[in-house]
Amino acid sequence: MADAEMVRAFAGEYRRLTEGLEAVLAALDERVVWPVGEEGVRLCELANTLRDGGAFLGFHRLSALARIMCELLRGTHGEASPAAATAACRRLFAAACRLAAQFMRGIESRGVEPVLDAEWAHVADLAKSQGLALQWKEPSSAAPAETSDEQRLATLLSDDVSAPVTPPEPAPLAAADLAGVFVQDAVEILDQAERDLLRAEQEPDAIHDILRHFHTLKGNSGLMGYDQLQRLNHRIEGALQAVRDGQGTLPPAWVQCLLGLVDVQRQSVAGIQSRGDSRVANFDAHMQAAEALFSIDPVAAGGGRVDPLEPSVPAGIAAAARGTVRVSVERLDQLNDLVGELAIAAAVVTHLSEPRAGTDAERFSRSFHQLNLIASELQNLAMSTRMVPVETVLRRLSRLVRDLSARTGKPIDLQLEGVETEVDRSVAELIADPLVHMVRNAVDHGLEAPSKRRRTGKPETGTIRIEARHRSGEVWIRVTDDGRGLPKEKIRARAVACGLLAPSEELSDEKLYRLIFEPGFSTAEEVTEVSGRGVGMDVVRRNVERLHGRVDIETAVGLGTTLTLRIPLTLAVIQGMLVRLGAEQFILPLTTIRELIRPEPGAVRALPGGAEIILVRGEALPLFRLARLLRFVAAAERPEDGVVCIVEDGDRRMGLVADELLGQQRVVVKNVGDALGRIPGVAGASILADGRVRLILDVPGLLRLAQGKEDQR
Repeated sequence: MADAEMVRAFAGEYRRLTEGLEAVLAALDERVVWPVGEEGVRLCELANTLRDGGAFLGFHRLSALARIMCELLRGTHGEASPAAATAACRRLFAAACRLAAQFMRGIESRGVEPVLDAEWAHVADLAKSQGLALQWKEPSSAAPAETSDEQRLATLLSDDVSAPVTPPEPAPLAAADLAGVFVQDAVEILDQAERDLLRAEQEPDAIHDILRHFHTLKGNSGLMGYDQLQRLNHRIEGALQAVRDGQGTLPPAWVQCLLGLVDVQRQSVAGIQSRGDSRVANFDAHMQAAEALFSIDPVAAGGGRVDPLEPSVPAGIAAAARGTVRVSVERLDQLNDLVGELAIAAAVVTHLSEPRAGTDAERFSRSFHQLNLIASELQNLAMSTRMVPVETVLRRLSRLVRDLSARTGKPIDLQLEGVETEVDRSVAELIADPLVHMVRNAVDHGLEAPSKRRRTGKPETGTIRIEARHRSGEVWIRVTDDGRGLPKEKIRARAVACGLLAPSEELSDEKLYRLIFEPGFSTAEEVTEVSGRGVGMDVVRRNVERLHGRVDIETAVGLGTTLTLRIPLTLAVIQGMLVRLGAEQFILPLTTIRELIRPEPGAVRALPGGAEIILVRGEALPLFRLARLLRFVAAAERPEDGVVCIVEDGDRRMGLVADELLGQQRVVVKNVGDALGRIPGVAGASILADGRVRLILDVPGLLRLAQGKEDQR
């Protein structure tokens, strides 16, 4: 293996020579005139450096490749070469540059040339078509003879590719950290490829982006030695290249096949991540299927025409500068935990510290205020590192809708709004499954068949609109379809049949519709691949409850249904109002408090059965003693002696009577733990300035508790 210091110097020289040439190298496939002047001179210098340096350091494939580049550039110091003026030669030089870049990435990261047989064969075929030979002599297994400096110098200056060389060491297995980076890159690339494939039928220019994704994945796979992934992506790239060069568009059959191959590669990447195995399941079968499909003329298969775009910088020639870095989720979780503890510690110190005699009380107070300010800013910053746009979740639904449309025979227009809305990463992970089930339900139960939509005067193409936005410290995600709406009578009949409802029992529309979230509940007449088992909406409810959120239902017969997920922006920190009940203290989330009032005489009225209401500017609201809901003893016997918190959850509002308000605080949310189970009316806990644990109240849960007491009356 070459000396590490010399390899680093060689790689540094390569980076210096390619700096500023990215645009030139990117345009070689399409450029009509060969680079001249300073650009031509720099290309010659680059090729010579790769040839000579590669031979000297024992990177013989790279050196042989650079000889081809030198041959093409011979005589171009400031003037165009007749040979290089042809489009085929420009493509050959561009392909050689891309392959050289991949070689250099492997050399710089591992100190050896990567195995890139498929890419090498492609460039060799291009060179052969121009009467050039890209070859190198496979080193003998016998130990090489010692060579003097003079002999090495002669080899360096020789144009004979088969000159005696020192065999390179075999590439080592991919290190765990490099494999981890590959997996992260591959997941992102496959997600982007899927997204661009889904828009390819409406936006023909997407083929250029799709080609770049598979080209990058092919290069990364070759660098890591994942042969099957490299070969599969090489075949895909070749087919896409043919479509692009022919100015064709991707027909639906091609898109469907490519989406399937994306899924196949996701499974392979998952294998690398879990057990270090990069093999593609049923590799030969997938290659044969791809060969059979890609042999079909895309124009004949239904594709149209598209004007070619100028390709981007070849993968590996120069990495685009990025303003972001990857950080493991585990480290982010640790950071959030530590910052939360810092905030608690700062609050405790502030609470316990008192100015002593002879100290500057004003300066002491100002210093501690600054400590709290810094802790708060650091906390905000730490929280922001976990925020991700909901686009990462919503874009996945495009593939789901396309597949469901093909499976059910219902044309569907999916509209996404507010994809830039940010949520905590843990929230994004938990809303993925509910959204999938909500969309499946909308397609199977909501949208009608095209023939029925025509009879009712609707367009044949159904619409599903998913909108995300921030509202009152929450994230609202609305899934709306323009289908048939929820069948009220059908839901009621099914509830009676399942024993969820007595035949004579009356329920409000809101309560009746919420029965669709019960386990095993379904109005489907038959079970299909899409739905009908009564599982999906139960998953929606359970996941949303884990987030301390809720689902609202709006429906109109013949017009459609809207399901709204209302979930916290983050599960880490909230603004809370500290209230006292007797000797205990509790925290109410500030986002749920509409107003705080001290009742005037006569504002609170008792109703038959023991219920109470409070009049707020002429509006009667139900009133509950918070201590009674939580089974605590309150100090204030009369509401007029305490304070009333008007809280709301959606359209529902009520008054909660507390003994005293102790002030507003920013609190770090801690789970109460699985050992205690889910406590009705409690969302979590926090450690306050006095070092004691306080429970954070769950207003939707309190509303359910209050409603239960109403029903008992």
